[in-house]
Amino acid sequence: MEAGRLRVDSGVVEVAGRGAVVTAPVAHGGRLAERLRDLRRARRLAGTGVVARSAAPVGEALHAAGEELARSYAPGPAGEALRELVEAGDLLLEVRADEDLPWEALVVPGTGRPLGLHPNVRMYRSAPGGAYTTGTRSGPLRILAAGDLERLLDVVEPGANLRILDREVAGEPVHVVHLDDAEWLPDGNRPGLVVVAGRGRVAELLAAGVPQILALTEPVTDGYVARFLGHFYQLLAGFPSVPGAVAGARRLAGGTEWTAPVLYCRGAPAPLHGVTVADMDEPEGFVGRRDDLRTLLEAARRPGHAGVVLHGLGGMGRGSLATELVRRLGDEAGLVVRVSGTDTGEQILDTFGRLLAGEPSASGTAAEDRRRRLAAYLRTPEEFWRDRLATAFAVLGSRPVTLIVDDFAIDPRARRAGHRAEPADPGLAAFLGRWIREPGPHRVVITSRLPFTLPGNLHKRLTEHHLGPLSEAEARVLGSRLPALAGLTPAEQHRAWAGTGGHPRTLEHLDALLRRSPAGFAEVAGRLEALLARQGVPDPGRWASDLRSASDDDRRAGLALAEAIATTVNDAVLSDLLALLDDDCRRLLVGAAVYRRPADEPALVRQSALPGLPDGLDTLAGLGLVSEVTDEEGVRHTVHPWTAASIARLHPSDTAAAHGRAADYYRHRVRPRDSDPVADLDDLIEARHHLFKAGRVDEAIRLSFLVRERLDMWSAWDWARAVCEETLGWVEPAGRDAATLLHYLGLLAHRRGETAEAERLLDRSLSVAETAGDRTQQATICHKLSRLAEDRGDHAAAERRLRQALLLDAENGNRTGLATGQHRLAQLCTLTNRLTEAVALHCQALAIEIALGLPDARLEVADLARLRAALGEEDFRRAVTAVLPEESVSGLARLLDDFATAAESRQN
Repeated sequence: MEAGRLRVDSGVVEVAGRGAVVTAPVAHGGRLAERLRDLRRARRLAGTGVVARSAAPVGEALHAAGEELARSYAPGPAGEALRELVEAGDLLLEVRADEDLPWEALVVPGTGRPLGLHPNVRMYRSAPGGAYTTGTRSGPLRILAAGDLERLLDVVEPGANLRILDREVAGEPVHVVHLDDAEWLPDGNRPGLVVVAGRGRVAELLAAGVPQILALTEPVTDGYVARFLGHFYQLLAGFPSVPGAVAGARRLAGGTEWTAPVLYCRGAPAPLHGVTVADMDEPEGFVGRRDDLRTLLEAARRPGHAGVVLHGLGGMGRGSLATELVRRLGDEAGLVVRVSGTDTGEQILDTFGRLLAGEPSASGTAAEDRRRRLAAYLRTPEEFWRDRLATAFAVLGSRPVTLIVDDFAIDPRARRAGHRAEPADPGLAAFLGRWIREPGPHRVVITSRLPFTLPGNLHKRLTEHHLGPLSEAEARVLGSRLPALAGLTPAEQHRAWAGTGGHPRTLEHLDALLRRSPAGFAEVAGRLEALLARQGVPDPGRWASDLRSASDDDRRAGLALAEAIATTVNDAVLSDLLALLDDDCRRLLVGAAVYRRPADEPALVRQSALPGLPDGLDTLAGLGLVSEVTDEEGVRHTVHPWTAASIARLHPSDTAAAHGRAADYYRHRVRPRDSDPVADLDDLIEARHHLFKAGRVDEAIRLSFLVRERLDMWSAWDWARAVCEETLGWVEPAGRDAATLLHYLGLLAHRRGETAEAERLLDRSLSVAETAGDRTQQATICHKLSRLAEDRGDHAAAERRLRQALLLDAENGNRTGLATGQHRLAQLCTLTNRLTEAVALHCQALAIEIALGLPDARLEVADLARLRAALGEEDFRRAVTAVLPEESVSGLARLLDDFATAAESRQN
């Protein structure tokens, strides 16, 4: 882990790390104090339960304060140096400042992420007193409860790796003293850490020789204290770094109170104790591909190696090779997380969490509790997946994790000659990039049709290996396990190998055809060779000699020819084989082939024309067309993707009908019941996919909006983004649905801190909404664009958008929107010193709010009271008279007088 420093002293900022020091003058912009006041006000209102329209929510106020901190204390080259330091990898950041500010909230320039929540950062504030030394204490984490013991036990559960001591055994050496509000000073043995409420005793404890102090420096809710301390002590029980445990607990606790916990250290932090890990069982065995395995194992065992990419034609055995590679790695592979290449980062973390939760472990131990909490956290998308992934690796420590991504989805249309393919889902690509960048003993194994790019050229850190045709010897080994091929002569086996392009799945299909067909091998092979000749391939064995050539061009040509032969022959073999099946069996196979996930018995029954599980399933399994999978969900069945794709090409109309039945099956599974909401969502997503494939596009679009709503409710924004971007390709480009999707994508971009992208998407959404004639949506978008313009300080653009929104709200009869817009426009007028105009707008907003009974009317009165004081009684009355009738003017005057009297009373 790199060490860095952010120092603020006498008006100068210094950023040091990685052998470089960058300094810059503090760039006070004059708005920091205002932003901090806004933050305090937002928290105060949130604490009382009052929601004020003129006050930003706590999260927005906190982010705004963090951005202003960055503008002031990380300007220009200092900010760039800080960003490079943070993005380079794990960083232990020392903050040494002569001003007591919420440094944890400082937004790292160019990232949109605050220091305190950035997954790469473990930060602490250095304190005077010099460095200290402490030995790593053996045994479990020991906490002395010098304060309220029962209160601590309410939030921390003791276990084998965590003990809580009371005063009666205080003479035993401890790692942590939990003070709460108690009076205590070290006597003799000093603990490695003291946890205290408030910052008032920090200086006293440091002077008394305490090396590390974790202080809750701001008033926080009891709920946050319980969440944070519970996560902190459980993380500390298995993760010896105090800064790492603080950082992980901040992310796990969630909410907007995360700036309260602050770690103070004398010198560099020292670990408190050590950690142990457990390993996993091995998967099943594998035969063949020895040269490929040797190459891949050598690459995977290189120190610091990020992983491998197995690319090649589908059905070539990429998934089986990935399984065997992980088996050969043994304990080095650790926990194996296997996912589909169409999954999102959220789905991968869900699988990760399920696997962790399902591991056997000793009941009641701290390690079991830590694993259980981490598993639940990974499956609850309340924070960005980046934070959850970083926390998982931090908690797991030295335990290795291997991610297997089967058939990574790419967009071959984006591939130019000589270039790589682009990922179909940029969100999944970003997830894989983060997995690769995160330090630690974890790796990734990806199977893909083609080589692809990853953000930041991170694909260059992966070993790429092309999986080509089987050698003739390997094909004979495979053939010896297939009944029909095993009975062929060596010459016939050579002919079969050459005529299928050395493709293992096509060889298996050929074996199934030979077992089902009355024709012998010579007749079948002759028909296939005649087909290839008509396709311009008179010599099917040419690819094998090309692969043995010394010329790179010849070898590339040989691979291309082998793949073309395999694709052509496979379709022909399957076509003949399906023609030999009876109607019920063929319908069952086509139906089973449409499922992306292994299908259980009800899913197969849905595809059958007969009640109950059809007898044809045994026939299909015997031919190797359907495989049985046994896991925690029971016995299920699947069709290999290569086979399924070929069936879809051969029987498009039957496949579309089967997709419709699959959609109905998944929709039937989603109904009110006590179940896993993530599983229900998976079913909805599968139903959506099948509806689109069945040609029921309107239903798929409607279901897409339902899926998006559920994902947004969980804050699973990257997953929601992937769904919306895919749905954009289904809707009318100039229709209302397109405007709605673009609007939502713009909001997501803003949540991620990508302001320019948010404005681009919202502008595009506004244009589409105008074309579609959706005036209501136009108004909503204009309001949002005005806020974005205001955030970047462009008051003219903000006012232009607001006035556009007001016109639309007036046309739509949206009086609540009118009041909101007039209120914000009045605030803009106040900022630009147009006080008379501000008075008029506040009066108009107040009239609407009183008429509708809106609670925000009192805020309008407060603003008008301030404007009356600024303008003077005469000018203020003249401004009010211009927009209100005389009786309303008098009523407003009495209202403002009463407000002033009440304010004075409160002050007294």
